Parts: sequence; C-alpha cells; structure tokens
Amino acid sequence: RFFRLSTAALTHITQTSPVHGETGVSVNRETIFHFDYALAANTVLSSSNLHAEFAGHRYLSRVELSSDRRTVTLFYLEPLPGSTRVRVTFDAPGLTDEYGRPVDLDGDGQAGGVAQLEFETMSLTPLAGTAIMGTVFASEQVAGTNATDFVNRPLADVTITVDGME
Repeated sequence: RFFRLSTAALTHITQTSPVHGETGVSVNRETIFHFDYALAANTVLSSSNLHAEFAGHRYLSRVELSSDRRTVTLFYLEPLPGSTRVRVTFDAPGLTDEYGRPVDLDGDGQAGGVAQLEFETMSLTPLAGTAIMGTVFASEQVAGTNATDFVNRPLADVTITVDGME
C-alpha cells in the first residue's frame, strides 16, 4: 500500500477587523489581523511592516503582537480623517509561523505576499437636526452561525463622546 502525505496549508490571515470594503468605520478604531496559527516566537513587527495610508500620508501608528502570537494589531496614534478611504498594507518578508513555515499574507496559497485591505471611515459632515442613536459594537467580531460567518458583538454600558467639528 502507498500513502500520500498531504502538505499542511500555510499559515494565513483568517479574519481582519475592519473587513475589506467596510464603511462607516470609527476614526479611532484599530486594525486587527487574526492568523490560524501562532507566528514564530522571534517575530518582530513594526510600522515598516504594517501601516495605513491615505493620499500618500502614512498615519502614525504602532504595531503589537498578542501574547499568543495569533493576532497583530495596528493602533493609530492619531485619529483617522473622516469620510476617507484608508489602505492598510501588511508586508513582512520572511515572516514564519510557530513551526517555521512561511506565512501566506495575501491568501494565494504561496509563501509571502502582501496583504492589503481598504475601508472607509465614517462621515464627519454635520447634519442639522440630527441625533446619535444606535448600538456600539466591539472592534473584534465573534463567530456567528457557522465557521465562516462572523457577526458584530454589541457592548453594554458604553459612554459615547463626540469630538470633531466645533
């Protein structure tokens, strides 16, 4: 008898927050990348590997890797502008997972690549006679009805402040 051993799939991004194409994103929201396996213990990432930009302007930010090394978060050190399409680029040549395998950032099944996502921030255009009402959601989505469905998680007892146009 002969057995064919399959090659394990490369570690890849399983989810982002915000998702590509999302609109109405808070100007204070961070960008999060989730991986299916932990990144290597010696992984060091910086804003040269992961950054956001609009019209050639890179936003001041810092990158943090979670303690389980499965989540990378881009924290913005300045509010993003309203009514803007933001492009986030994750480019980390040589990035490996906890097993020493290369990471597939762009999801094409090949090692390496560059992950990009775009989202639009909320409009800051004032509208006379309007009010703010609604639900506040956590920045990370939770599993929905099946393994590929993710939904927003409402938060309770949230205080909302409005900053911006005086």
